[in-house]
Order: sequence, then C-alpha cells, then structure tokens
Amino acid sequence: MGLDDVVIKSADAINWVLSGFFFNVAVWLIFTAFTIGLGFVKTGLGKRISLYRVKTWQINSRIRL
Repeated sequence: MGLDDVVIKSADAINWVLSGFFFNVAVWLIFTAFTIGLGFVKTGLGKRISLYRVKTWQINSRIRL
C-alpha cells in the first residue's frame, strides 16, 4: 500500500460529500435558516422590520378607532 492509495482526489471528496449527509434537504434547510438568522442579527434587519410593523400597526389601529 503506497502513498498513491491513500491520496483522496478532490472529485472523490466532492462526490462523497454530495452523496451522503450533505445531500439531505433538511440539513440544507436548517443551514440556510441559521445563516439568514445570523444575517438578521448582525445587520439589525429583524429589529428594523419589527419596529416598522409596530409603527404601521399603531397607525392602522388609530384609523380604525
């Protein structure tokens, strides 16, 4: 068994990753959700959206009264 038998080619590594655990749709869904959530926290977008919604809710509630 030489060194050539142990070397993993990049194409083999990509095929292994895509054929196994990382090909599961649920894993990608969870990963995407965490990534988007992290982006919301870092940019403050979630807070801005929630404050905008509260503001529009208050305006709409005043008009209805």
